[in-house]
Amino acid sequence: MILGRELGSGNFGQVWLGECRGMTVAVKRLHQQEFDEAVLEEFKKEVAMMVTLTHPNLVLFMGACPIPGNMQIITEYMCNGDLSTVLGDKSINLSFVQKCKMAKDITNAMMWLHNCKPPVIHRDLKPGNLLVGVNYIVKLCDFGLSVFQVDKYLQDTGSAGGSMLWMSPEVLKGEPFTEKRDVYAFGLVLWELFTGDEPFAEYFDPQEFMNAITIRGERPPLGKLNKNLAKLIDACWAHSPNVRPSMSKVLPWINQIMIEVLPCPKATEMWKLNWPESAEVPFPQFAAGMATHFGEKYDPDAPTVKFQCLRRLICGTVVTNPIVKLERFALVLNWMGAFEVRGQEPWLNRMVTLMSCPWFHGDVERPAAEKNVYSSNKNNSYLVRFSLTDAVRTPFTLSKVSKKNATTITHLRITRAPDGESHWIFAEKNGQQQKIEAQGGLPGLILMAKKALKLENVVQGSPYADLFPMNQDPSKMQSLEQTGPAEEASASESSSF
Repeated sequence: MILGRELGSGNFGQVWLGECRGMTVAVKRLHQQEFDEAVLEEFKKEVAMMVTLTHPNLVLFMGACPIPGNMQIITEYMCNGDLSTVLGDKSINLSFVQKCKMAKDITNAMMWLHNCKPPVIHRDLKPGNLLVGVNYIVKLCDFGLSVFQVDKYLQDTGSAGGSMLWMSPEVLKGEPFTEKRDVYAFGLVLWELFTGDEPFAEYFDPQEFMNAITIRGERPPLGKLNKNLAKLIDACWAHSPNVRPSMSKVLPWINQIMIEVLPCPKATEMWKLNWPESAEVPFPQFAAGMATHFGEKYDPDAPTVKFQCLRRLICGTVVTNPIVKLERFALVLNWMGAFEVRGQEPWLNRMVTLMSCPWFHGDVERPAAEKNVYSSNKNNSYLVRFSLTDAVRTPFTLSKVSKKNATTITHLRITRAPDGESHWIFAEKNGQQQKIEAQGGLPGLILMAKKALKLENVVQGSPYADLFPMNQDPSKMQSLEQTGPAEEASASESSSF
């Protein structure tokens, strides 16, 4: 066994990065190493509990050394530390869907414990005991305080086990408890996960904190949270254990919250109808669901250009087993708009029209966009891309080379009206900002803005060019650059410019 740096410290021991038999592991060494019966029993209890419990969302037990002076537990290593560390790292920006997936990981772990026979009560659920691995998978650890619930109720003897901030009212009062004490702690963990804040930071005196929880029934504020999420948290940390939901009932609740993040009611309805329990689905299933919704036909062996475009837009260039993730679908909907928009063609047609435009480069990031524009070696070269800054209000960005200075690239945001029926962009004329607005989709706006913005040369290299080989015909390229797709050529000619 080779020990590296210290990863953290808990109630009973320090955790170190280690290497065992060629594998990177986490090594928990007990603070107290002298031969003490109470310490040894506590150690044996945690090892026995970890040997018994196996689940993808429980940290994997790999071995232990019970020899006094070298007592340690070896588990799998989780590369992102604990949840408390992740939430405190401001460079990590977790999306709402990602947080929902992490909440589901915690729920699955707790469901496994509570559905054991007899049930297992963790008794110390908190962010510090939730480890985060690759792709932000969450696994529960630290079973030193866990107990089997042989009787209907359990009673702590002496000081209550666990961390005070996450203790339920009945535990703080020294009353009998059930697995619902874990549900209370889960409510607080959910609140921390979705707000990024520390609960009860205003309290320093333990007795005052206990009075606030047990007598005044105080809880952290819920005002800024999604309404359904707030209801779930409020139910979990209810004062009465009997009111708190079981973890089995929490799981479908989180699934519904996650699906509701979709910015289009019709899309939410479609996802709930087809995949109510999933945050991701194989593309063939997704395409079949979309086809049914829009009255189209989908043949996985011979997909039409619509479904080829759909796959590329949502799954990228993945060749085998493409997966549609709810998070990505939500982002694409923010960019493309709702399924149904008055005065615009159907969503799938709108998607194909946009992706067929040679100047459209999808969700290329700013540095890559600038490199592509520079490499065009032509003045007034331009491309249009998805905006990663504010996908709802300004879903597109036009990147172009200035005619006056070929080394200067301008990035202009394109705004979509709240109802989705028009797009606009601002151009400078005589030192003033003038608004150019076109009804319908983005291609109509680009067509209308060509003269005012001096958009002369399309930057080549669209990631969707291979889906439209006819657009690469030199004899047709000039026409496409000048007019855009035929479907959009009739865009409204009214402009405030």
